Amino acid sequence: MMMKDAGRLAMAAGAASVWMVLAGCAAAPTLTPQARNHYDQTQQQVAQAGAALLVETCLYRLEVGTSHVYPALSEAGATRLVQAVSKTLTEKGVKVVSTHTPFVCSVLEPDYLQTLTQVDKPGGEQKPITSYPLKNTGTALPADQETTTLGLLKKLRALAPTRDVAADTEVKAMALDITPEEASALVRQFGAPYLWVVDIQEQDVSMGRSISMVALTSTLTLGLTGGAFASWSTNEDAVGNMVALIDLTRREVLWKKQSSAVARGLVDFERPVGTEEQARVGAAVLLQPFYPLPVAETTPATTPPPAATTAAK
Repeated sequence: MMMKDAGRLAMAAGAASVWMVLAGCAAAPTLTPQARNHYDQTQQQVAQAGAALLVETCLYRLEVGTSHVYPALSEAGATRLVQAVSKTLTEKGVKVVSTHTPFVCSVLEPDYLQTLTQVDKPGGEQKPITSYPLKNTGTALPADQETTTLGLLKKLRALAPTRDVAADTEVKAMALDITPEEASALVRQFGAPYLWVVDIQEQDVSMGRSISMVALTSTLTLGLTGGAFASWSTNEDAVGNMVALIDLTRREVLWKKQSSAVARGLVDFERPVGTEEQARVGAAVLLQPFYPLPVAETTPATTPPPAATTAAK
């Protein structure tokens, strides 16, 4: 996703949490004819074969002292995301064979995650994190499936986003470094040859943390949290998303976009969850430009957010 896409994702910051930066009102970037053709042909193949959906969200707060993650809020965000994206894909003619939300915050590096605490809600009791990954309640995977799925996510997050707007660019599938045996196991696990992956990460920075960290150099404030959006400054709130489509049989990533928006006051986990309409529009924007955003959905009523610094990843 391009920088202007990340900016429009911040248009709904008056809404809450996961959905506050996913509803937008700007036009889609101009694709090359090759890219449009690639996406349209891929859509036809996915619609014929069906697809699975793997979703993860990570909501965490950075404090002056002990920082923490919100597993329960992350799980709720993943559930809402699954519902909205599944509905959108179904409307596009894709049969969603299965949905999966096994982990919370696997995007954070294991060593870093275990320096944090976990709380159920803002102001809740802090409890230690003693293992990696944090598991979504009631969705324990067999050990072999857990290892293979985590490996898939790590390798996917490391790949560059799809290039689809340069005049001389033809979109090509990217090789995914998994073995044929791992690919076959994943097809059996998810029940489909195609897999959509949606990954949302939200960072809420306390005012005290922001004031204390702003005095440090940018070198010291980058990369402390690890994960797909490791270059975020740790003195500002941030929201990021990664969306990808994988052909498990061919061991290829057919499409990937990644974007983030950074601004003081952008994230507040005490806000309400957000409306069904915000979730629906957010899901549509997530899948753009693989699926063009309908004109009728490009002008949602939102409250303008604080000025945001955006970054394409």
